[in-house]
Amino acid sequence: MMVFVSRWSTCFFHVLLIGGSSARHVTMRNDDVCESGHCPKFHVAEQGMVMLQVKTDNTAENSTVELVEGGAPWGEQLALKVVKKLEEVMAHPEQAVRQLGAAYECIVRSGANLTKCEDGRKLSSGELPDAPKFLRLGFHDCVKYADGSGGCDACINLEGMFTKFKPAADDTKLPPGVGMAGNNNLALTADVLERIYTDPAYPANSPKLHRSLHEGGQSRADLWALATLYAARRGMVNNNRVCNKTSRNIYKNLGKPELCRLTPSRPMKFYSGRADCPSSFKADPNDQSKFYRRRAYETLKAEHEVNAHSDGKSLQRFFEDVFGMDARETVAIMGAHSFGTFNSGSSMFKYTWKRGTSELLSNEYYRLIALMPHYNKQTKPGGWHVVGGPGRTETNFSGALAKTRWLVRARDQTDGHGPFQWSHQYLRCPDCSWDGNWTPIGHSNEGGPGFRSERCCKECTKQPGDPTIPDACLRWVSQEEEASSVDAGLYLDFSFDPQSGRPTGCDFPDHFTNTKHQRGWTKKSHAPKGCQKQQLESKGDREPKMMYQIVEQYADNQNIWIDDFMPSLEKMLSNGADSLQEEFSFPGPDDEMQEPDPEPGCVDKRDNRMKNKGVHCATWSSVKKCTVCVNNDRWRQKKLCQYSCYQAGCGYKGDVCDMLREQ
Repeated sequence: MMVFVSRWSTCFFHVLLIGGSSARHVTMRNDDVCESGHCPKFHVAEQGMVMLQVKTDNTAENSTVELVEGGAPWGEQLALKVVKKLEEVMAHPEQAVRQLGAAYECIVRSGANLTKCEDGRKLSSGELPDAPKFLRLGFHDCVKYADGSGGCDACINLEGMFTKFKPAADDTKLPPGVGMAGNNNLALTADVLERIYTDPAYPANSPKLHRSLHEGGQSRADLWALATLYAARRGMVNNNRVCNKTSRNIYKNLGKPELCRLTPSRPMKFYSGRADCPSSFKADPNDQSKFYRRRAYETLKAEHEVNAHSDGKSLQRFFEDVFGMDARETVAIMGAHSFGTFNSGSSMFKYTWKRGTSELLSNEYYRLIALMPHYNKQTKPGGWHVVGGPGRTETNFSGALAKTRWLVRARDQTDGHGPFQWSHQYLRCPDCSWDGNWTPIGHSNEGGPGFRSERCCKECTKQPGDPTIPDACLRWVSQEEEASSVDAGLYLDFSFDPQSGRPTGCDFPDHFTNTKHQRGWTKKSHAPKGCQKQQLESKGDREPKMMYQIVEQYADNQNIWIDDFMPSLEKMLSNGADSLQEEFSFPGPDDEMQEPDPEPGCVDKRDNRMKNKGVHCATWSSVKKCTVCVNNDRWRQKKLCQYSCYQAGCGYKGDVCDMLREQ
């Protein structure tokens, strides 16, 4: 690749980007980082031949320089403006998707059959681009390709992307391994980022950039990383907002309100300089062989397999191989699963990791997978409240904390009976209220009418451990709070069948089918007992080292976790990048995001000479050639044609003219 550079003392670059049969000019400015006439290396996001024509002190010189791969610098103001765009998208995802003006593709996989969705795809929370999906997209983007190349390059493989799974009418199962991994259902979130990247006015009700990020030379990969970080911050902010409230504040219910608030010891940081994947990795944008339209961020390269059905040891090998993470970093980054829900249509997994608090990024995830005594959270009837075991009173309907366990369920949609999902269960009393009499108010998914009865409400006023409480009044209840094998594997040491994903080890039966002659799973489920804790150790001197101990440490302290989570996230987002530069620090979760500076704009003031000659700043050759502007004493004093001079590369010292202001 040959790069011809011509440089002005103001470090203003005219760039001719040549790729394939097309070429375009891009104007880029770096004078705010130039000192003593020296300009640093310039990062160019585009792949292909780049020709720069440069002058120094009005003397042209041509030279060949090294092209440094990676996106152009951002600066704090640009980052703040794009954050405002992301904020608008996450606050109003339906409007943002509607502005895209394109249908989101859909295909149904039922058994061996693939058919287009009859009525198209009806968008719901499972498809709309919310903060947890941006966080998930950041992870999948930064996973390396199967050959070990790549990393955070704003390219994802769209194989299986638009699939909705549906049980076959003839009960034909899907092949084993289907749904174990992949980028399914992330394209709409990436589509939104692509529009932000190419359209300076998108979305509506957000700051309009003077030029798009694409035109400015910033990389898609940096935009995707910024979106990931902002999504994580949004989850932190959501968590802290409930800390002074009762509703959804599980820590107050636990009697540990001091655990609630996230107070990280340092800010989360955004770095720039990631390179987008080269065009040689991408699909032909004119190819119409697929049922979906090709995307600019689509790669045809096979990606490293991500298996949600594996165990803790396999998970750690994956994070070490792909991200260079030790066990502590792996446990920390997995806390991202505290944010968001499963999508049964695209993954065959149901419900959520944390019932009632899925929009909060918090350490409650670790309390659940460590099987600590906990409360079963309820949102209705009666609004937010929690339910536990015996020990309730007329002023405390919750009772004592409930014991917890896993019940592993076979969804039985693939050969081998997978996928397998871990349901979090509570040994608890029925949900009851007191208004002079005890009244059961729970839903039918808590148990039968004998359990949801006035009798059991009264029995649960006895103290925990009272042997006179009937077994019928204490039941294992699971309500929409789930996990995958990799979550449970952070704390429990079991293994798995690599073909079906079925958990093995512990006291899991060797066979799935239960018969007179062989022990198997009962009613396609099993509650494992006797699992050893996950003792895989993290490298380094920091204590504790064993994975299960790290889970317990995070469960007991929000801020030890968040102080490990943020650098782990930043490390993930640097995967495959050679060099990055710090651009922006996010404020703490209790602090407001700063607003971008008002657009000052610059005017194109003409003096009487210009007016009498009938020349205009934007079209006058003397401005375009920079024979005036900063190179003319009289022009410098009057700041004539301020905007056009800046755009031509010979602006006045200290000017930032991103838009033309009307005089």
